[in-house]
Amino acid sequence: RIKSTHSIVFFVLIILFGSHEITFKKCGVTTPLSWTDAQTYCRNNYIDLATIESSEEQETFLKTNSQNPYLASWIGLQNEINWRWSDGFKGGITADNYWTSEDQYHSHSDEICLTTSRTNRMLDFDCSSLFPFICYNGKNFNKIHFM
Repeated sequence: RIKSTHSIVFFVLIILFGSHEITFKKCGVTTPLSWTDAQTYCRNNYIDLATIESSEEQETFLKTNSQNPYLASWIGLQNEINWRWSDGFKGGITADNYWTSEDQYHSHSDEICLTTSRTNRMLDFDCSSLFPFICYNGKNFNKIHFM
């Protein structure tokens, strides 16, 4: 009897508290911060800044991000010497066709960080620039939720 009661309570808790994030892998935060401050916020409240691990996820991410109400948002890719993801993942975005032709900083700065744009292109800026950002929370990806 106690075991079934615990199972019911656990199930109810999952429904009440877990289901609202089950569809999100990425969560957008509207407060503009520098890349480093955005990384700290994501690490303290989620897992890290958003990482795009495959070309399929990149396509889905860019399509989903076209609904982003902001011109650009930080993700977890930055370049001090070589491009690297905030969470240490090796791989992801490599194709130059995702860079916008209006890109001001691409390969022209010692410390640049990557943003996404509503035009399904990537933009890089000085890491101290202030932008909203997209955090990774470890759930199944199908949309970006902005708060």
